[in-house]
Amino acid sequence: LRLLINESYSGATVCEHNREDLPEDSCYTKRAIQAFGPENTEKCDIIFLFGCTNDSGECREVGELQYENWSAGDLRKVLPAYCYTIDVLKTYNPDATIVAIVNTSLNKEMRAGMIQAGEHYGIVNVVLQNISKQNGHPTALGMTQIAQQVDAALDLI
Repeated sequence: LRLLINESYSGATVCEHNREDLPEDSCYTKRAIQAFGPENTEKCDIIFLFGCTNDSGECREVGELQYENWSAGDLRKVLPAYCYTIDVLKTYNPDATIVAIVNTSLNKEMRAGMIQAGEHYGIVNVVLQNISKQNGHPTALGMTQIAQQVDAALDLI
């Protein structure tokens, strides 16, 4: 595979925030439009969406699954923002396979909502299991375990 873009951002959240230590556009709702929206002329074959870890760690408001008509307030809640992000990715990259990686150790309501949203949108959910971590972050072994689980999911596509 050829990497087209890496939109990783340390400390980023899916939902919009007012943190002073991060740029306002570091959240997924803003970055999805910037990186994959109508201005993007080169389309992706596969998009990996690996988020909500910081939202969960920061105890962001989970909210409810919402698949349309998002207000600015809705995008400050995790599940509506997650759905919005997937909607943007699907709208502007309709032929891409979207692979959502659902981390371990997330708020249970958030994790369940992410899985349900992925099912609603017909994307590939890779629900991680048994990842080696230290201080909440994957160790080298944990990164290998993530790669193996994602690779196994890609084999099924």
